[in-house]
Amino acid sequence: MVEKPQGELAEEWVKEFARRNRILSKQDYSLEQVVIAFNNKLQLRLHSARLHVDKFFPFANDWLDLILNDRSLPERSSQQSKIELTHKLLDLVLATDLVVALKDNRGRTQEIAIDVTADPQKEQEKLNTIQGRRKDRDPNKFNRNRNIPEIRESLGINKHLVLVVNPNSPPTYERLLAELHGFANVSTQTRLINLWVPNLEKSRSEQQSEISALMPQELWRKYNQGITTRSDIQRQVAIAQKALQEGLQAKLPDILACDPFVQKVQREQGGEKARKHIQIVIRAVNVKFEASQQPSQAPKREQGRDTQL
Repeated sequence: MVEKPQGELAEEWVKEFARRNRILSKQDYSLEQVVIAFNNKLQLRLHSARLHVDKFFPFANDWLDLILNDRSLPERSSQQSKIELTHKLLDLVLATDLVVALKDNRGRTQEIAIDVTADPQKEQEKLNTIQGRRKDRDPNKFNRNRNIPEIRESLGINKHLVLVVNPNSPPTYERLLAELHGFANVSTQTRLINLWVPNLEKSRSEQQSEISALMPQELWRKYNQGITTRSDIQRQVAIAQKALQEGLQAKLPDILACDPFVQKVQREQGGEKARKHIQIVIRAVNVKFEASQQPSQAPKREQGRDTQL
């Protein structure tokens, strides 16, 4: 039996989460609507999608040719096949695996497109895509993603996020629902939500290997999640403690160098000041960590004193 890719499993898990919580969008995107919109504003992305879509739907390119030539699809065309092809094109062209609908605190419905991935190393590239930024491999001044925000809005989608989850160790429904409601109530239109954690069934050494493979910026975001303190130094100490607990002593300088405050120090006061600040944080955390590892000693009994209660 061939195992499904992790990305596909992650997508299935998120869709099941949305179904169970009854937040799947009820918006109806017709195949004709999305094909014409993509051809007008995202032509290169549609062309790239056409090179792959026939692997899933052998009839897809014939249907797309009919639509683009303003001709009707065959009368016996399956409605379910049209829906599935529409969803596949939304995925390949608009980086949208699913759309959920939530009400914000003002009672307004927010339609949120979600691009799911199980690979934290792809999160920045995916975030750039939904923000309409140029791909690194594109020639200068050329941007195949530029019109993604415009097309998203034309389809009635208010917001777009990249969601990173591990399908083998997913977050709780409550945690993910809270993150989505939080996004629904802010003015920003795009966001990255990284809820990836190592597989719970793996050994600690395997978990550490997975975590160590992450880039410093990804590790900083991972450890920063859930920290609510407003103090820069307290945040840095909390992040360093989490990294130390997972055996990443050697990576502490690189992780802390991704902190916004440290980056500000480096810009305004230079690299040497930033390094000294990081060293102070690491020294403080090490002292605290070593103290916590010391076995507690029972109080000494005073000679000749009866200690029995």
